[in-house]
Amino acid sequence: MKPPEHRKPYNSLGNGSAMRISPISWKCKNETTENLFALVENATVCTHNRPEGLKGAITTAAAIYFALKGKSKMEIKKYLEEFFDYKFDFSIDELRQKYKYDITCRGTVPVAIQCFFESNDFEHAVRLAVSVGGDTDTVAAICGSIAEAFYKAIPDYIIVETVKRLPNHLFEVVEEFSEKYKN
Repeated sequence: MKPPEHRKPYNSLGNGSAMRISPISWKCKNETTENLFALVENATVCTHNRPEGLKGAITTAAAIYFALKGKSKMEIKKYLEEFFDYKFDFSIDELRQKYKYDITCRGTVPVAIQCFFESNDFEHAVRLAVSVGGDTDTVAAICGSIAEAFYKAIPDYIIVETVKRLPNHLFEVVEEFSEKYKN
């Protein structure tokens, strides 16, 4: 289905591009980074066509991809700093005192990834992300997507509580995706 001609990308550099990209990393976990990045770009430019919006999505996808490949946090960090020019030279404790609500990828993606780097399990990662403040749902979504890939699972008690809150049609989507890409 072709979108109507009047719908154009809206020149966004927002963090929504990074927040929604995780399924592509799971789909491409057995492919090359070139294939991953091409698919991420295709999925992103339709809404987030500014370079910073695309960079945030690709950086997040790369972190998830390498977590799925079993890379260490140090290896992931080195790759992201080298190829995407994000710096992770701050601590969440330092940042928490001054962090403000920020909808840009530049202001959100490094924070979410640093929460992952400082975590010791999935729940800890998400709790760190929420504790920073600001755009907490987006920071936690980005951080949690990397943490799930790295720690290989979400604890059952979190899944049970989440499923209770999902409408049936969304639960079916999650189940279908999990069966296809996570097993």
